[in-house]
Amino acid sequence: PQLLRKNHEGDSSPMPQRPKDLPPPLSPTNREDHEASEGFAKSDGRFVSMDLDPRSAHAGTGPQKKVSFSEETSSMVSKSPSDGIGKLKVAFFLHTPFPSFEMINVLPNCTEIVEGILGADLIGFHTYSFLRHYRSCVIRLCGFTPEMDTIDHMGRRTKLSVFPIGANCQDISQAMQTDEFAEKLRELTNEFKGKNVVLSVERLDYTKGMPQKLDAIELYLEEAHAQQKSAAEAQEEDDEAGQVRSNRLEGLQKKFKERRHGSSALRTSVKHWIRQAWASEDQLDHAKTVFVFVAIPSRQKVEEYKNIKDEVHRRITDVSGRFSTGTYSPIKYLFHTVDLNELAALYARADCCLVTPLIDGMNLVAKEFIAAKDRSLANVVPGTIVLSENAGAAQELFDALVVNPYDVDAVADAIHTGLELTRGSLDKEARWEITERMRTSVLQNDAVAWARGLLQELQIVSSLAGSVGYAPAIKMLDFLAACFFESAMGTKALFIDFDVALQDDGQWSVPKPLFHRLAARNDLKVYILSAFGKDFMEEHFGEYNAFTLIAENGFHVRNPEALWQRARPSTAMEWMEKVKPVMELFVRCTPGAKIDVRASSVAWHYKDCDEEYGLFKSK
Repeated sequence: PQLLRKNHEGDSSPMPQRPKDLPPPLSPTNREDHEASEGFAKSDGRFVSMDLDPRSAHAGTGPQKKVSFSEETSSMVSKSPSDGIGKLKVAFFLHTPFPSFEMINVLPNCTEIVEGILGADLIGFHTYSFLRHYRSCVIRLCGFTPEMDTIDHMGRRTKLSVFPIGANCQDISQAMQTDEFAEKLRELTNEFKGKNVVLSVERLDYTKGMPQKLDAIELYLEEAHAQQKSAAEAQEEDDEAGQVRSNRLEGLQKKFKERRHGSSALRTSVKHWIRQAWASEDQLDHAKTVFVFVAIPSRQKVEEYKNIKDEVHRRITDVSGRFSTGTYSPIKYLFHTVDLNELAALYARADCCLVTPLIDGMNLVAKEFIAAKDRSLANVVPGTIVLSENAGAAQELFDALVVNPYDVDAVADAIHTGLELTRGSLDKEARWEITERMRTSVLQNDAVAWARGLLQELQIVSSLAGSVGYAPAIKMLDFLAACFFESAMGTKALFIDFDVALQDDGQWSVPKPLFHRLAARNDLKVYILSAFGKDFMEEHFGEYNAFTLIAENGFHVRNPEALWQRARPSTAMEWMEKVKPVMELFVRCTPGAKIDVRASSVAWHYKDCDEEYGLFKSK
């Protein structure tokens, strides 16, 4: 549950690739973690009973109540529809990345987590990648076979969808209209006059990649200060380094563009401005770059967070000490929260925003930074983003400089190029073009649009609930049997599908008392249909002479008081010898598969294979 637990200080993110020197946040063998998990589930139960009880003041009213869950109540979502609140419709949205099956499978209660979320009518994720991970876990852990965006289970249907969350643009816009914002922006403009400003805002969290980010900054500063050599010495080296950097960055953008379709026009435009910036002889003095870090303290009592804080503080001291002079310091470090007015002013003044988490659900800092770039306000400068390809925002901000956060060289190159785009030799309109294009997208897809889209989808799911065509199985209770026999006079026919037999300790189990009672009735004809062969049917039902047995889906039939016979004696069976080699080929290339050769069929079984791979091979 810690992977899905809500962090009330911000957006928490499980990390697929943790540094080797950090222990995992959850140990599957740790007794204390298991006890914490149980306590967490109990608190969920209290929340559900209070918030979803129809007598509660918090519950919705009207013919059909709707509730939206965040990740902190994930393990209890499945209980709410069965607690007597039949008209309740539930939407669940996961703010963090959903881990792959291989990662979530280390948790002893992974199935309960996945099934708990499955209790919602609508499940939302930031990106399709996270949806795909969850869908894969449903196949492997729960045994259901979902469609691309729906899962049918236990007589219910759950819709899967993608809802990329947006920034709270209204609050940022309101903050930017205040006198406090204007005054703070004037202070920052004067403080960083003649400087290039790169901003980083995040919780001090091991998922945010702060050590890797500082490595890239150190490399960038090394190259920037190397420019202070004599012009005769440095010119040839700078030209060569610039071409290498340009080629590396273009190759990186091309690789990422190929992963997502439809962005070629935007990406081509970014490349155009990159080439133009590098073609200029009047390049920016990167030795005047200042990195502003706003690090929000997070979970300071947790050992892993203490370790990352100590490492970051040490690295900042090392880098600052190496490159600082009497009049210049490369890093300004704020280890505290800042109010929205000050944060908006930092966004407005910064020339580049460095957002390189190792993994993140969305990362709204990138979107907030762009939202604050209101060109109509005084002292607001254009800005670009160096963005991790592992953040959900990279699927939307197509004009950002997308990098692998573990690739220190690429991040350093992207910082250099990002500043050239916004502070270099390009004219004013060119500097603003990329910024304004991203801002239009961010404003159109803000937090209000996200919430509206999720609730509208839930409304659609609710309206279609009655047309799914699935209903829970009805137990064959005695009073239902009585209704069946009393429905009309005369002889009745009862057809029993025995394709799915019960198992008890690996043995086939037949409810013989029930069949004895059915055989004793003289007003009933019983037909037992099965995909099993006649030998199996004879072994388990041969004693019931009054029953009609139908084996292999109708190929063999045994009428009451008669012998087995083929339903169609003239059926040709030569095709089987041609089909078996094909089936055997699929068995060899699909671990766990096998074929079952019967009198009338050749069946390829893949229930012992990897669920997803077996399903793929079956098609």
